[in-house]
Amino acid sequence: MMMRSFTDAKWNLSIVTTLQASGCEGLEIVGPALNSASAIAIALSEISVQINKLFPQAEYWLIAGHEIPQPKTKIANHKKFWKSVGINLAATSTETAEWCVPSVEGPRYFGLAKKSLIKDDDVILLLDKFETTWIVVLDGARAAQELVSSINSGWDGFCCSKNLLEFAIRNEAVLIRNFGIGDAQEGGVIAIASKLMCRQFLESAAPKHPKSSTTAGPASGRRIMTSTSKRTLAPAIAVSALCRRALINMGVSLIRTNDLAGASEIFERLNTEQADEPLVLANLAVARIRSGRREEAEKLHQRLAAIAFASW
Repeated sequence: MMMRSFTDAKWNLSIVTTLQASGCEGLEIVGPALNSASAIAIALSEISVQINKLFPQAEYWLIAGHEIPQPKTKIANHKKFWKSVGINLAATSTETAEWCVPSVEGPRYFGLAKKSLIKDDDVILLLDKFETTWIVVLDGARAAQELVSSINSGWDGFCCSKNLLEFAIRNEAVLIRNFGIGDAQEGGVIAIASKLMCRQFLESAAPKHPKSSTTAGPASGRRIMTSTSKRTLAPAIAVSALCRRALINMGVSLIRTNDLAGASEIFERLNTEQADEPLVLANLAVARIRSGRREEAEKLHQRLAAIAFASW
């Protein structure tokens, strides 16, 4: 799992500049997986963990809208947005809203709803079909109409709409959507929020490097840790939150040095003691893939996807 700023990830300079001018920053969260769909699920789990640390009362919403003007017909006006994409929501609910943004070319319809009201498959469909689709995370309860008042003029594009950036700053919100298409090995999500909030996410997600026992290197006098000593150290550590992070870092190091048996041992143990931690499952899946156990890895990715959507 890798989380980094748009600047460090070498995103287009114009995007970075536009975000910063609005007081925002962008984060890229990349998840290792068999395909982009699994990678996105892993990345969603990770950013959800970080958001829930910062937002004690996190609420997840979905916003979306037509990218191009719609026909000026009674049918289009009746369907508005949600029905036009095959999603039926209670029109009178305080947790949903729809509105029209008229123009000379034709109306564009937008919708907002609590994430819990929309099926996971429909969320994925909207994220893939419309670049105007975003998951919005807020700290604390809000009414749908209260949120609409901040974005009732609509928005365009992928991540630089002025209206959305102002909305994020005004409401201290996090905007999330996916990237990565097809069968690409790399995929994940992007998160846009205030500069301060993004710094907090990066600091919270940064791997910790606790001190560990070492042995002296041969000629240089440097201190090294052998694969064997790493593996025998693992069972001796009481798995507190800090030690879990240390063991995760150790397991990742073993994967990088191709000690897949050692990595699997660590991540299996961590998963046994505290099941369904996304970062543990993700790395266990990587160890399985590199060991040629793709069927087991696929089951782990399916479990990750289920956890990701359940956490919203």
